[in-house]
Parts: sequence; structure tokens; C-alpha cells
Amino acid sequence: MLHEEGIVKSVHGVNATVMTHRGSACGSCEAHGACKAMGGGREMLVEALNQAQASVGDHVEISIEETSVLKASVFVYLTPVVMLLIGAAVGKMLGARLEMDTDLAAFVFGAIVFALALVIVRQGGRKLGGQPKYVPIVTRILAKEQASDTATC
Repeated sequence: MLHEEGIVKSVHGVNATVMTHRGSACGSCEAHGACKAMGGGREMLVEALNQAQASVGDHVEISIEETSVLKASVFVYLTPVVMLLIGAAVGKMLGARLEMDTDLAAFVFGAIVFALALVIVRQGGRKLGGQPKYVPIVTRILAKEQASDTATC
């Protein structure tokens, strides 16, 4: 299991929104550099199943299965690349058969299939996100929220 720590920002029903700081779990991830390259900063909001019954402000640990992260990453990153290559290869063959510029046909067909792959990944991501094994879980409360105003006599 991958574990990360964070602060509960909101609780709604059985879920909690947790603000995490990319750290130990991200360091061991093969794609940790891609998050920063794609515009992600050090902080990240994570929607998690609140099994530990945490409250707003609690310092918590969230966990998710490593295999789930790996499968989702392969699906998200590899599917568009493979589809692009297949589309370009098919486009090149079709271009030759139709006596067109093969490079242009490879480019156009590859781009169309790549766009289709992005739609498939988006729809598949929504479907995966609804499965329990792909949802992070608040596994334990590390520290309860500290009262912000202290009474003085």
C-alpha cells in the first residue's frame, strides 16, 4: 500500500477532501516527475473514503493499493501512445494503398486515433474512479485538530 499524510479540508458524507504534500509515496512512484511537468505543485487535494471518521483539520494518513495506482497509470499514459503508433502505422499503409502522401496520411490518421484514445482514457478514468479499489482511503487519524483559541483566566 502507498501511504501519504495530509490535513482534512472538508468532510461530506462518507468522503473527505484531504490536502496532501507530495512526499514519500510520490518519491517512489515511477511517474512522480510527470505530475510537476503537468503543472502540479507540491500540494494536492485528494478525495478519499473517510473510514477513520476524521474531522476537518485532523492530520490523517490516506492509503491506496500500489497495484491500483500502477494499473491506472499504465492505462492513462500508455493507451494514448500505443493508439498513436497504431494509428500512424495504419495511416501510412492506407496512404500507400490510396496513393496519397504516406507521411501526411500517417500524421492525420495518427492524430485522429490519438484524439479518440484521449476520449477513451477520460471515459475509462471516470469508470475506474467509481471502483472502490481505485479510491484512496483515510486509514487513520494521526493527530486531532488543535483548538485554535485557548481560554485564559
